[in-house]
Amino acid sequence: MNRRELVGLLNGLMAGTSLATLVPDELFARGARLDRRGQGKGPFTPHQFETVSEIADLIIPGTDTPGARVAKVPDFIAVIVGEWYRDDEKSVIMGGLAELDVRSQRTFGKDFIETRAEDRVQLLTELDKELQSLKAAKQDTGKNFFHRIKGLTIYGYYTSEIGMTQELHYQVIPGRYDPCIPR
Repeated sequence: MNRRELVGLLNGLMAGTSLATLVPDELFARGARLDRRGQGKGPFTPHQFETVSEIADLIIPGTDTPGARVAKVPDFIAVIVGEWYRDDEKSVIMGGLAELDVRSQRTFGKDFIETRAEDRVQLLTELDKELQSLKAAKQDTGKNFFHRIKGLTIYGYYTSEIGMTQELHYQVIPGRYDPCIPR
C-alpha cells in the first residue's frame, strides 16, 4: 500500500466508512495488491527484475560472504525505484534496462539474462568503462544508468543486515559486556 492508498483509506474511515463496510472482494483485491508487492518486483516486470538481480549479483557477487542477491538488494532497488524515484529518475533505470538488452541482442543475439556469465560481465564492464570516461571528463553522471544501478546496489548491500554484519563486521554495541565483578 502506498501513501496515496493509505491516505484514501484513512479519509474513508474518517468520513464514516469502516473496514466492515468494504465488501470482501474489495478487501481481497487490496490484499492481492499488497501480496504482489511482496514479491519485490516494484515497477519491474519479471524479466526486468531478473535483470536487476543479475546486475546486482555481478556487482557484488557471493564470496566468503553472501552476495547482493542473497542480501535482497534487488528487492531494495525495486522499492527505491518504485516508491521513491521521480519519473525522470525512474526513466533512467527503465531505459537503461531496455538499452542493456538491446546491446546484448546486438552483441550476443540474446537478452542480457539469457547470455553466458562471462558475456554479462563483458557488458557490465563496458558500461563501467563508459561511466569512468564520463567521470574523467567531469561530465554529469546523474542520468547514467550504470551509475544509478551501481550506486543503488552498493548502498542497498552495505545497509542490509548481511552487508553490515557479515561483510563490514559492524557491531551495534562494540566491545564486550563485563558484568559486576568483585574488586
